[in-house]
Amino acid sequence: MDIKINNTDDLIQFVRFFSKTTLEFIPKDDEAFASLLYEAICSGSILPSWLNNSTFQKYLNQLIMAYPEDYRLKRCVKGYVNDSDATQMLQPTEHFKTFCGYEGLTKDGLLSKKMALNFIMYQITLRGIKVVDGTIYMNDYLNSLFNTNLNKIRNDELIDLIDTLFV
Repeated sequence: MDIKINNTDDLIQFVRFFSKTTLEFIPKDDEAFASLLYEAICSGSILPSWLNNSTFQKYLNQLIMAYPEDYRLKRCVKGYVNDSDATQMLQPTEHFKTFCGYEGLTKDGLLSKKMALNFIMYQITLRGIKVVDGTIYMNDYLNSLFNTNLNKIRNDELIDLIDTLFV
């Protein structure tokens, strides 16, 4: 079966679909596919857990070799531990500080991933955001917070998004 992927949005939908299946695929044009994958990852619209397929991992490793300084690629590699120390105090982005306020930060302006998760879960409850069977239905507030354009995410994808809130 031939599937034509013309742009980054097509690839994002393709990745999302394949994240829910065990199907394998072989791209016809390696360079074009790798380039679109890189653009999609950089857009922030692809979550690391969507890329656990062995084919995506192959292309991720190629992209890491091509762009070794790009931290966004490393966090997408299967087995990368992004929450090894949830209590470690980290520097939040200025964008996230405007959402959570400065009163929740330490005197050095730091915050832990656990504290960020608690803040987000509190906001989900406070704002009545729909959560059904481990799926969080994104609204304007959450999409603005994470700088995404997603309709819904699984609970485990929330951890991936929290990483984007820190420098």
